[in-house]
Amino acid sequence: MQLQIECNSSSSKSQHSCVLCSQVFQSTEARVIVCNDRGNRYGDICADCLKRGSDWIWHRLLSDRDRIRNHPKPLATATHRTAVPPSRKSQKSHLN
Repeated sequence: MQLQIECNSSSSKSQHSCVLCSQVFQSTEARVIVCNDRGNRYGDICADCLKRGSDWIWHRLLSDRDRIRNHPKPLATATHRTAVPPSRKSQKSHLN
């Protein structure tokens, strides 16, 4: 898994569910998104989780990776196309 930082392209702030703590939060100017190595997105990380620091974030990502892979809302890829989740077999090989 990797983290991707992006400018929020939407002029209106949208709501997201944090992939780590499930807290619903409103997006700001920048977004931190959890992705796999293929660029498929699993979800955003809220400011409260970001404040806990990188060691805590990576520990949560590794300990909760099965739950994160099945996060309820697939997001658009970097090219703004709808993400198609990889098969379970390819997820295991790319996210372990």
